[in-house]
Amino acid sequence: AQTALEEASGPAGAATPADRAAVLAARCRALIALERYEEAEKDLTALQSLAPEGEETLSCFGHLLWFRGDRQAAGEWIRRAIESNPNRMENLHLYLDPGFPKKTASPLTALTDLMNNHPQAWGPKSLAASIHMARGGWKEGIRLALAAAEGGAQDEVLVELTGRMGRQDLHRDVVRLAEKAGGWRRFLKGHVLLRSNLAVSLSRVGQTDAADALWRSVRDDPMAHPEVRIRAREALQSEPSGAPR
Repeated sequence: AQTALEEASGPAGAATPADRAAVLAARCRALIALERYEEAEKDLTALQSLAPEGEETLSCFGHLLWFRGDRQAAGEWIRRAIESNPNRMENLHLYLDPGFPKKTASPLTALTDLMNNHPQAWGPKSLAASIHMARGGWKEGIRLALAAAEGGAQDEVLVELTGRMGRQDLHRDVVRLAEKAGGWRRFLKGHVLLRSNLAVSLSRVGQTDAADALWRSVRDDPMAHPEVRIRAREALQSEPSGAPR
C-alpha cells in the first residue's frame, strides 16, 4: 500500500480533471489500506468535487465507511459503485463479505443476482467460477470461466482461474480459455504467472511452439520473479513438469 501511495503521489497540476480524479482515487485507496483515514477523507473530498457520481468516488466512499465501521452506510455506496462498474474486484470481494448488508448470505446466490443484473460483466462470473471450482463444480466453473475470459476478464483474474484448472490437469480447458480471451499471443506481454500457466497447458496438449514462445517471454522478462524465470529456462531445456502455480 505504501508503494501504491508513492506511485499515486506525483506532480498534481499537469493533468486533465479525469487524470486528477484517477490519481486522487488511487491515493485514497492506498491511504485507506494504510489506515490513514483522515488523509483519505481529504483526498475523497477533492475527488468528489471532480467526479461526484463517479464510480471511483462511490467506491472510495464505501471503503472508507466500511473500514471506519459504518457498514450499513458503506453498503449503500458499494452497491452504487457496483451498479456503475460491476467489474471492480475489490468492491465485489467486499460485497461477498459475510458482514456486508445484503439480502442473502450465500455468495453464489448474491453473484447470480449480479450476473442477472449485469449479464455482460466478467467480474461476477469470474468469482462464481472460482467458487464453483473450489466446491468441485468443475463443469459450471469452467463454463463461467470461459464466459469471463470472453468478456474481457483481467489477467490477475485469469491467473487464479487457469491455476485452478491446471492443477486439475484440465489443460484443454485452459487453452480454450486463452482462445476465448483472444488467443495465447495476446498474453506475450501479460501477467507473468498467466504466461507460465498457459505455457504449461499448451505444452501438455501438444502446442509446443506456442508454449515455447510464452516460456521465452517469461525467461527474458527482467520484471519476472527469478523463480519463474528459472522455471521457464528449465521448461525450454526439457519437458515441462509440475502444475501451474
